[in-house]
Formats: sequence, C-alpha cells, structure tokens
Amino acid sequence: MDLYLRIFIAVILFVCLYAAPIDLICRKCGNTITTSAELINRTSPTKAKYDYVFPIADKNLSISVFENPAGQTFHVVASKTGNLHFQGDASHDASWFPGMHWIICVCSTCKQHMGWYFKMNDDPTNDKKNFVGLVLTNIISASYTDQLMKTPGSSEN
Repeated sequence: MDLYLRIFIAVILFVCLYAAPIDLICRKCGNTITTSAELINRTSPTKAKYDYVFPIADKNLSISVFENPAGQTFHVVASKTGNLHFQGDASHDASWFPGMHWIICVCSTCKQHMGWYFKMNDDPTNDKKNFVGLVLTNIISASYTDQLMKTPGSSEN
C-alpha cells in the first residue's frame, strides 16, 4: 500500500475516533442522556450562586451552581437536547433563568432525576433558546466508564 494512502487512512481513523461526539450517560443506569456535541455554554445572568469552567468530554464548559428554595445545591451544565422524560407540569416559580419555565427531567430508563428543561415563556415555539440543564453529578462520560471496566478474561487486576 502506498505510504501516502496509509497516512491518509491513519488520519481519517484518528479524526473518526477522537473527533466523534462522546456520549454522556446516566450515572445510575448507563442510559445515554446526550452527547458532547449537544453541550452548550449557558449561564443565568442573576440567579446562580457562582459559575465556573469545567472540562467535560474534551470541552471546557460553563457550570452554574444553583440553589433551589429547599436549600439543595446543584451544579448544572447546559445541553441543547437530552434523551429524557418530562415529569410533572411546567412552572415559572423560582426559575433560575428569567423569562423561562422549567419542567423536571428524568432518565428515560431508570427515572433518576437528571435536571430540568427550560423553555421560553413568551414563545414556546422558539426551540433555539430552549435547553436542558443537567445535574453534573448525575451524568458521566461513557469514555470515562470505558476506562473503568475490566474486560472478561483480562489478566489485569
């Protein structure tokens, strides 16, 4: 095989393996919740206790720390979409994002609380502004879990 063709194939394989979106999965059951390609930077202008940048699936993302009226604290990362089920009715009470309603989201497989879907109050058809706020402690990168698993028949301890 021609050297240039080998190099070309190696580059294509590298790009496919390392540029592909990484699945973010439910920490409880392993169901895919979203991918790294869907993650976005979204912060609240007034409601967060504080924000910080954190690397998730090879992306540096804004994480907002919020407190609900019950005093529970959540570290939240934003995603355009998610493989989730809505639970209950939408509410605007104590919304962390002014002008937006929220609805609780749970894992579609195990029903673990995953976060909230935020949608614009005045224009529910404007999906570009709507997003999912995922609780950081309830998701994990599938690529990270792959590193933790031992393959059957492996001689490593």
